[in-house]
Amino acid sequence: MPKNLNRYLVLRDRLLGAIDVLFREPGNYIVILILVYSTIDIFSWLHLDDKSDELNYNNAQTFKKWVEEFMLVDHHGLPCTSDDLWAARCGLLHTGTAESRHFLNNPEVKLIRYSTGYESNLGKHTVLFDHGKLDISEEAIPLWERTIDVKLDDLFEALKLGAKKFTKHFMSDPKEMKKVLSRAERYFKTIDTAWAPVEPVSENNNDQS
Repeated sequence: MPKNLNRYLVLRDRLLGAIDVLFREPGNYIVILILVYSTIDIFSWLHLDDKSDELNYNNAQTFKKWVEEFMLVDHHGLPCTSDDLWAARCGLLHTGTAESRHFLNNPEVKLIRYSTGYESNLGKHTVLFDHGKLDISEEAIPLWERTIDVKLDDLFEALKLGAKKFTKHFMSDPKEMKKVLSRAERYFKTIDTAWAPVEPVSENNNDQS
């Protein structure tokens, strides 16, 4: 196995696995979205072109490039663009809200509402994860024209397929693999240290001098 490939695979699979676990409990929607967008950030950093890019790269361009190359191109169920997803990502990661400066400053960008579903003993439930009150004038920006609905399950499925495609992409190109795995070497690692128990101080050991 190439050096550091396991470190990449472990982090990839744990991120996607954590999202999958969160889906099993209704109500984890904002946490799921934060993890989805953070995972895209991680993959897009790995996909940077060269070493110099790490010192001066544009987060928005890097994020959108990865989304377009690995998520949207093969997943036609998503009605959003990479710009829409970038705006949603900025709002959620920075403020926990749906709106961001990218949305407010770019009239062509859509505000994303999310929907999902789950089953209980009462039957099938549909959940709409909508934005709260927005800090904009609805007279200036008609929201019904700027809002799109994205199924949370479709977004996660697109991310999983994108991760698989990205892995296959860099594994088939020795130069790309070397670059990606050299960055994976910088991931956090777990150091498990066993501490010896402290011997209790006996009363008989008190200094008698």
